[in-house]
Amino acid sequence: MLRGMKPWLPFLRAALLLATVAPSPAIAADLVPHEARYDLSLLELRSADKGSASGLFLVRIERTCDGWTHASELQVKLETESGGSSVLQSRSTFRETIAEDGAAGTLDFRQQQMLNNSPISDVRGEATRGPEGGTVRYSKPARRQAKLPPGVEFPTSGWIESLRRLYDGERLVRQTIFDGGEEGALLAVDLIAGTPEPPDGPVRGDAGLLSGEMLRTVTAFYPLDEPDSEPMTSYVSDLYDNGVTVRLSIDVGLALVDAELRAIRRLPEPEC
Repeated sequence: MLRGMKPWLPFLRAALLLATVAPSPAIAADLVPHEARYDLSLLELRSADKGSASGLFLVRIERTCDGWTHASELQVKLETESGGSSVLQSRSTFRETIAEDGAAGTLDFRQQQMLNNSPISDVRGEATRGPEGGTVRYSKPARRQAKLPPGVEFPTSGWIESLRRLYDGERLVRQTIFDGGEEGALLAVDLIAGTPEPPDGPVRGDAGLLSGEMLRTVTAFYPLDEPDSEPMTSYVSDLYDNGVTVRLSIDVGLALVDAELRAIRRLPEPEC
């Protein structure tokens, strides 16, 4: 797996942040199910050479009767002035169910990554969690089973809890999160920092969704047994209080790229 290449994470911990949070003065809207397109540009190339990045990031977030489904596809082309070129692709699908009390749930996950059209990673499986911990059963790349620690959260339910605490006045929230990765559960640290900015160009589609209070979050992930190490990956996201993310940074290992919202469409609510 390419270092840090988890481009769906900011959306599971940013775009899903208002999934089932009870209304409060600081949280005025629920997440709007939607699909969105983001155009990519280069923020930082991790080499001595200069270069550029282009591509797109597609996201689809749907509400189900008992949880959420999230699908994303990333395609980014990196080019250097010396003539080097790499094409990175990542596809992910997550289906999470959440118990009514929020204390338990399930997660079905699939993550695929390719470099220059050659597969480099294919991780699939399912996990369950409860108050005492959980279990993950991988079906790819090899069949195996692992335990999840007590207090573990899945991406959607974890961010819901983090958001509640951030809006209660905490500036930094630490959680144990399992996101479907082969490395197992991770330490996730969420922080409100900086000033969010609205889109800097036109957005096609349901532009009326781009309204409300904005928030800038910084999220970093660490190995559970090395909480004081450098983060495995981190993200900065700007989003509205209806869950629509307008801008975020994506770490693809070889480079840090910027994703800017360019098109958005509202999706229907389920008939339950």
